[in-house]
Amino acid sequence: MKDKNGTLVTQDNGIIDKEWQLPASNSTMNPVFITPDLVQKCIKRLKASGGAGPDNLLSEFYKHCQRFIVFPLSVIFNISLQTGLLPPIWKSAIVTPVCKKGSPSDRANYCPISLTCIACKLLELCVTDGLLTYLMTHNIITRHQHGFLSKKSTIIQLFECNLDWTIAINGRRPVDIVFLDYAKAFDSVVHKKLIHKLSCYGMCEMVSTWIENFMSEHVQSVKIGDCFSPYRSVTSGVPQRSVLGPVLFVLFVNDIIYCIYIVYSHCADSSVTIKMFADDTKLYTVIVHDSSVANLQSSLDRIHRWYNHWQLKLSPTKCTVMRLCKPSDNSLVYVNYSLCSSILPEVSSVTDLGVSYDSHLSFRPHINKIVSKASQRAKLILKCFMSRDPTTLSKAFCVFVRPILQFSSVIWNPGPSVL
Repeated sequence: MKDKNGTLVTQDNGIIDKEWQLPASNSTMNPVFITPDLVQKCIKRLKASGGAGPDNLLSEFYKHCQRFIVFPLSVIFNISLQTGLLPPIWKSAIVTPVCKKGSPSDRANYCPISLTCIACKLLELCVTDGLLTYLMTHNIITRHQHGFLSKKSTIIQLFECNLDWTIAINGRRPVDIVFLDYAKAFDSVVHKKLIHKLSCYGMCEMVSTWIENFMSEHVQSVKIGDCFSPYRSVTSGVPQRSVLGPVLFVLFVNDIIYCIYIVYSHCADSSVTIKMFADDTKLYTVIVHDSSVANLQSSLDRIHRWYNHWQLKLSPTKCTVMRLCKPSDNSLVYVNYSLCSSILPEVSSVTDLGVSYDSHLSFRPHINKIVSKASQRAKLILKCFMSRDPTTLSKAFCVFVRPILQFSSVIWNPGPSVL
């Protein structure tokens, strides 16, 4: 729905059913204390080219003046944490729309990028480090989540999935995969429900109070070119491209695994596997017997109820199904899966976390695409660079072409790289 200013918001319905109540954690997070050394480490992690937020202070200012500002910043940050308060300007953001894919004339193809004050980002870094240390030490975040976490990546998730699928296909067992698509995932998080989940995970009261204040009374302005829109309040969601926002979203969707594994807790092993990378979620099952399909459909039904309860939204028209099998097994009867009372469309190829493959787990579509893109970029280098010096052209190739060819190469080309 929209508020009186026309801003899309998700209003809290105040309902938390016992069915979806998270078990209370046996551990409790220690309060966060910020030292000057920690502030200095966070300043070093800032990108030199980082854009300025509403206070117009660039990251270069903090890098050049860090010797003189780390101590006063540590004092300010500790006061903010202990009182649970933030300056109003730290809770404002300048949103720049960036085209993700497709036609630039379609506003649905744009992703909002929030620019916040650098000082607030430094405080977020300090809080995030303490939060992640607690979460990873006590194994609170599911191992099936690979987004925004240390020692996790798209490559690791694709490798885990590819291993399961290859073993199944080589054993002549088809695999059904369901790709789920959120609708405005980061913008739909209800703040009160998020704080409730944080308390269940053992968040200390000081940090929980600070996070609640951090998310409340947020305002944002949209910048296009040199023009700014009036500031509007934000009553739901977590700030995209902020430091703390993605981690909070990962925690908000962390308990979705209970939709899968609690259902089959009586079994030695669940027949349905879930993998997540932030808001990218996929479920798959190896078709071993007739109940495999039924288990996957039951998981989809339960996930739909989970989404409705926590007031997240799915895009049934963008959710798809693909069956992996050997080419000789194409005669297998495909079973329709449904979500939100809609039959999920079947696809013969997908692009998953940047890597394309088809229903036979062939990466030929991906190879053709990156070869074409790399060839175009290499020709563009020859066209735009007047120099024909081999050293200069080699550096240009390594910067602009080589990353295209090497992205996730261990998945689609597991042999030794020749680049």
